[in-house]
Amino acid sequence: MTVIHDNRPRGLSVEEAQKAVDEFLAEYNGNIPVTAVVRATQEEIYGPQVSREKLGYRIDGAYHPARRIFTLAASNMGDEGAVRRALRHELLGHYGLNTFSPTEKRALLDRVLETRHESSLSHIWKRVERDYASLPDLHKAEEVFAFVAEEERSFLGRAWDGVRAALQRALRATGLSSGPLTLTELRDVARDIARGIRAGDREQQTFPQSDTAQFRLDPGRHAEILRDIQTHALGATRPAQRPVAIILGGQPGAGKAGLASAALEELAGNAVKVDADELRKNHPAYIALMREDDRAAADRTHGDAGPWAVKLTSAAMAARRNLIVDGTMRDPDNLAKLCRKLREAGYRIEARVMAVNPLVSRLSIHERYERQVRANGFGRWSNRDKHDAAFSGVPLTVEKLEAQQLVDRMTVFARNSDEPIYDNRLVAGHWEQPPAGRERVDAERARDWSPAERHQFADKLDAIARRMEQRGADESDLASLAELRADFERQHPTDRHAPRVTRRDAPKPGGRR
Repeated sequence: MTVIHDNRPRGLSVEEAQKAVDEFLAEYNGNIPVTAVVRATQEEIYGPQVSREKLGYRIDGAYHPARRIFTLAASNMGDEGAVRRALRHELLGHYGLNTFSPTEKRALLDRVLETRHESSLSHIWKRVERDYASLPDLHKAEEVFAFVAEEERSFLGRAWDGVRAALQRALRATGLSSGPLTLTELRDVARDIARGIRAGDREQQTFPQSDTAQFRLDPGRHAEILRDIQTHALGATRPAQRPVAIILGGQPGAGKAGLASAALEELAGNAVKVDADELRKNHPAYIALMREDDRAAADRTHGDAGPWAVKLTSAAMAARRNLIVDGTMRDPDNLAKLCRKLREAGYRIEARVMAVNPLVSRLSIHERYERQVRANGFGRWSNRDKHDAAFSGVPLTVEKLEAQQLVDRMTVFARNSDEPIYDNRLVAGHWEQPPAGRERVDAERARDWSPAERHQFADKLDAIARRMEQRGADESDLASLAELRADFERQHPTDRHAPRVTRRDAPKPGGRR
């Protein structure tokens, strides 16, 4: 996806943009098997919630590999050259990378990751780090390659690139150069891909069902590990005559660990706990992926951890085991579907929800990460987009579960509180009190903070900043904490007192890569 942080009015008509798209695809002799979707605005493609005004940035074009479509917002195009740049970025860049086998694509992206500090690519990396900050590193590497691919060089420029790339290859062959790839060499790779597509010699070999599908285990290994997970979980528990399912909810960092421990103790340890974050530790590459890039490891392993969680839940239900489902309640429809299945299987269902201000949960994510990095050299991180999606989804899920009577009990907890701030039971098909779970979640999240709470929050921000300074945190880590501090000070302007972490040109030794 081509993201532009610039909302100045521009615009081609749909007809003008479509003509430029058709001409570009014709140049490649019909060898790019995508359907072009050209509309006037980005909200016509993705819906009103994705307008430039609401997002704060433009989406010029996007390639969706699973559906094999390319989208283009005509009004975001300044001229036909902008259309060609978007096409080259999305198709010669992103689609072009999928003309490699999954192994080859991963190897190339790993080489691109090595170019973070390559001077000839610094301007591209700077843009990618700014506009795609929440993406895992391999996705950023793909964006870097796509930006290289979107450049159309003159004849003399191509000739000079060819000379420089040939020289660099010769130096590598003689051992005189072993550094990261250069801009010239990446341009050479992009041109080779484009020539192969135009000639019909390169076809798609990687067919991702999602952005992280290429990192999944092969089906045999996935199934083998699942069998081990299920055998251990069912072997350590006993069937229940009237099984109980306790479903936990709250955005990352909300503090669900206490709820999970209390639920397990309440069931005397006789319950299968389903937690994708715990299950991903069974992935044979998990530790290596965490050491390589702990911010991306969860995304890279979710293609296996997610299905393991679903299949473990099904196996536990079939064996009539008590269940503790530790999730975020991000998706109301999916959770409603699970509750219906549990009810059909004869379960008594309880929902236990954490109502926590987003500043607090974001701070908790930082605290946990710094604590684990200090202990292990890497830590568990939750990306902001996942956090915010769960934060938005929880109240909607609570409302749906109560409105449709999909659980037998709904309780809402504040952070650091053993007793619920809301407790409602379904008795003989009727709630004991009018459903108000969503209102209590919203109220607790939005309540005013006491002076002690504000000062404690500011002190924790400072403590995290000191830890980051000590370990030589990199610029992206510092930026995330700075954003949290800015949001806190905007909501609590009287607390503008905390010292700032000194920004550096480069991380100190020992900083996260």
